[in-house]
Formats: sequence, C-alpha cells, structure tokens
Amino acid sequence: MGIFKDRFNSWGEVITLYVACSFPIFVWAIGNTLFMVSQWILRLTLWETLGAIAYVLGGAFIESLIVFLIVMGLVLILPARWFNRRRIPLTAAFLSLTMALVIYLKVVEGTQLVNGIFTGSLIALAVYALLLVVAYVIIRRSERLTNIVNSIIERLVPLSLVYTFVGLVGVILVIFRNLSA
Repeated sequence: MGIFKDRFNSWGEVITLYVACSFPIFVWAIGNTLFMVSQWILRLTLWETLGAIAYVLGGAFIESLIVFLIVMGLVLILPARWFNRRRIPLTAAFLSLTMALVIYLKVVEGTQLVNGIFTGSLIALAVYALLLVVAYVIIRRSERLTNIVNSIIERLVPLSLVYTFVGLVGVILVIFRNLSA
C-alpha cells in the first residue's frame, strides 16, 4: 500500500485516472450503439434491443475496467518521475490516440487487413507512434496544457460515472438474460 500512497494523493486522483481511461471507450460504444439502434428497433423486439444495448455497454464497462487496471499497473510499476502531475493528461492523450488508431483500423482498414494489404495500417501505426512521442513531449513541457486537460477530465467525472453506472446495469442485465435463458 506504500507505493500506492506515494503515487496518489487521494482517491479522487484514482477516480480521475479511471475517467481518463473509460471516457473514450464509452464515447465510442455509445456512438456505435446510437448508430445501430435504429436498425435494431426495426428487426428486434424491445427486450432484444435492450439486450443488445446491454451487451455493448456492458462490454464497454468491462473493457474500461481492464484498461484502467493495465494503466494502474503501469503507474504503480513505472518510476514516479515519469508522471508527476502529468499522469492524467498523459493517460488521456495516449488512450485517445490509441482509440483513434483502433477506430481507424476498424472502420477504414478493416477490409484491407482481411485482404492482406498492410500499407495503410503500417502508415497509421507510424503516425500513431509519432503522435505518442509528440503528445508526450508537449504535455511534459506545457504546464498550461496539463492544467487544461486536468480540468477537462475533472469536469467529465460525473458524466463518466453515469456511463459506468449504465455499463454496470448492462452487465447485470446480460447476466440476468443469460441465467434466465
């Protein structure tokens, strides 16, 4: 527990780190759900539609917990001097860039990867690596940017906690559906 107290001043910082990890995941999941729900309503019953939404949001909840645990492990393992006050902005920037890469690979490059064409994916990976380095350098050097990102993430805490609650309800609904089936 000593290393935990050395890295975090309060539980609020841990919650803020969770928000930095979970917010991009939930935004992507909710965006996909809103895109697909009009099609689901036409083909599925209300209970089936709610079940499909529960699967998506429950999956986002579990995914955000896994990502949070990985980030938390990295924060506890890596030297504290790498992070300091910039832990939250670095996490938000790295995870947002990672989500952008995953979305790009899924939406744009998905068919190319299936066909064995890797050129666009390799270019995207190179741009991703470059943007990670640029984000790290900019956030490490700019105290103003660090404060701005910290304040934005702190303002997203209530919304992210609502997303987390909805995701937890989705997990409970999925468990209930599978046990009652």
